[in-house]
Order: sequence, then structure tokens, then C-alpha cells
Amino acid sequence: MKIIKADQIIVGDGQTILDNGAILINDEGRIESVGHSNEIEAKYTDVNVVYKENCTILPGLIDMHVHIGYWWSKPDANELGKNGYSDYDIAFLTSKNMREALSLGVTTIRTVTDPKGLNQAIKSALNKKYIIGPRVISSEQGIIKTGGHAWQLKGGLIEADGPWEVRKAVRENIKNGADWIKVMASHRTHICEYTQEEMNSIVDECHRTGYKCCVHASTFEAAEAAIEAGFDTIEHATYMDVDLAEKAKKKGIAWVPTLSVLFGILDFYNEYEKKLQRPLKKDEIVQKKYLQDSVDTINKNFLNIYKTGIKILAGTDIVMPNKPITPVIDEIAYLCKLGLEPLEAIKCATKNSAEVLDMSDDIGLIKEGLLADLLIVEGNPLQDIKTLNNIVQVYKDGEIVYKRN
Repeated sequence: MKIIKADQIIVGDGQTILDNGAILINDEGRIESVGHSNEIEAKYTDVNVVYKENCTILPGLIDMHVHIGYWWSKPDANELGKNGYSDYDIAFLTSKNMREALSLGVTTIRTVTDPKGLNQAIKSALNKKYIIGPRVISSEQGIIKTGGHAWQLKGGLIEADGPWEVRKAVRENIKNGADWIKVMASHRTHICEYTQEEMNSIVDECHRTGYKCCVHASTFEAAEAAIEAGFDTIEHATYMDVDLAEKAKKKGIAWVPTLSVLFGILDFYNEYEKKLQRPLKKDEIVQKKYLQDSVDTINKNFLNIYKTGIKILAGTDIVMPNKPITPVIDEIAYLCKLGLEPLEAIKCATKNSAEVLDMSDDIGLIKEGLLADLLIVEGNPLQDIKTLNNIVQVYKDGEIVYKRN
């Protein structure tokens, strides 16, 4: 058993702060007690106390939109052989990404499209302690229409058309060990790539067998169809408006806006344009316009959508080269930039996500009985959200999995 105390504890529920707080971690890696440091220390006089001066303790962060084995955009993706990265290359890349996620304060991830079989291999390697990393909630391969969004990602997707083919794709993913099902319903044009019948079939197949499902639905039309079908979470939904958000809330659908990738890709594209020694091609002009329109739309609508009460979750979707794999802290900062208070934004990356994952009995809060997944940062993120980057230590299941040198 051990006691960790700090200047303050942010519980993760969007409202509770404990000044001069302390946490007692038991031998099973769970939180035995939490409260004022004087009370905890007086009650457990024989337990070693570690004081993190000028620090804040938060729950371990949850990233709800990760591609942990995403190799397709790597600069050397086609240099290692005719077919890109080998299974071994992908495994080593994933191991690196898992360690990096812990260093960013992320202790749980939901993967939402990775190479076939990778997620189950990760879980096995974690259980055998061959690698370290966040716990994994897997969606296995994404489901798309023939030639649909991201069809080029070799090994990462199942092409399926029609209500019975999409049901079969759901079943195949479940057979392969998926915890959730992921569907792609839009590209970068304002059209839903699946019919309403196909979308309804996917959700019905998931829910009748006890599985939750998420959907890539960037455009208004795709978001509208996804909400009508009743997906559990809607990813991106950049063009969703207040009316759609209210419908989603009534159905209990949560929103993963993935601001990190939305703003990040536009920045990446602008830098790319500066380096070009030629005018933009027609398809590049279309792409840039879509990205700029997306950013303008989210800037305009985000706060009004939030005020509907729709549950917002933190997810990053980082697929650009030379970027960290799970920058949830950046996502929290973007949420604040768009109008949320720090406590509200942190809740999106902790309590909210745990609830949607049906894991509230284990993660998402600093609360008695839950797993001791902790992020310790130097400073006060309620005064400056960038303080979250000053990571001192990360705990998972009561054990230190990252510490600053």
C-alpha cells in the first residue's frame, strides 16, 4: 500500500477539486481511500507517503479514437517492401506507440480501425507483460462500402455492401475479438456512403448481440443517417448542427469531435502548401477548401452544440507522420479553446469516456474502489491548461508506468 499526496486532486467528474488531497492505493492496484491528506495520513499511519509538491493529480486519460498501428502514412510506408510494412514492422511500431501513449498520460484507448489481428495481439502481449501500454478496447477492422473512405488502407478494412453483407462484416469482427464495431460512413464530400437501410442493419446487428458501435460521419448527411440509425458514438460529425445534436442526445449518442486531427490536418496541409514549388492541383484545392470549411464550421457551432447537453468524449485520431499517437492533452486544450472550462474538458477525457465504455466501475474518476490510473502533472491545469503537458508520473493499475527523468 502507498499514499500519494499533492497540492490538489482533480477528481474527473467536472466539478470536484480536493485541495491538499491524498490517495491511498492498495495492493490490488485500486484506490482504497481518497480525501484530505491530513485525514488519510492520520488514518493510515504505517503507510509510506509520497508527496508531489506543486503538483496536481488527475485520473488517467482515455483516448476514444486511436489507430494504434497506423503505418499507412509513414514516410517509409512503401520503402520496406512492395506491400508496405510487414507484420513485424507493424508490431514494433505499435509497441512504440503504446509506450508513447503512457508517456502522454493515456491509460486507456479505444482503437477504431487497425490492421487485422493487431488488436488481439496487443492484448495478448499486454497480458503476458511482453509490452507495456494503455488497456485496449478494440474495434478491429473498420467496415466500409466497396471503394469507401480509406479503402486504400491495406489490411485495415472490410468492404461490405447491402444489409446482409454489412451484418456479416459485423459478425466477422466480433468473431475476431472486437469489443466495439467501427463503420465508415463518409469521405470528404457531402454524401453518406452507406444507405439508411445499411446503417440501420449495422446498428441492429450490433445491439441485438450486445455490442456497441461507432461511426465515422464527418458530413451533415452522414451524421444525420448515423443518428437516425442509433450508433452509440459519432466520430468527427464536423457539420452536425444543434438540431441534430439534440436528436443525438435524446438517443443517448455521444460525440467524439476529434479536434486534434481536424485542426492538425489543416495546419499540416498549410505547411505542405508553403513548401510546394508549384500551384495546388485541383484535388488539393478541393481538399484544402473542405478542411478550411470544416474548421470554420466547428468554430462556429461547437459551443452551441455543447450546450444541448450531448455527451462529448475526447478522441484524437492522429494519423499524420511525426505526431504523437494519442495527444489527448492537446484535445483537452482545443476543447478549452472552443469554450469549455478546464474541468469540463478534463471530464470529456475521463468520466464521460469511461461511462460510454461501460467501465465506470474501474476507470474515469479518482474514487474509492476504482483502479489507480493516475496522471500527475506539475502545476495547476485549472489556471493554465498547458500545465497538463508537465507530466511527472503516470500510474496504471497502481503501478508507475511512466516517470519524468
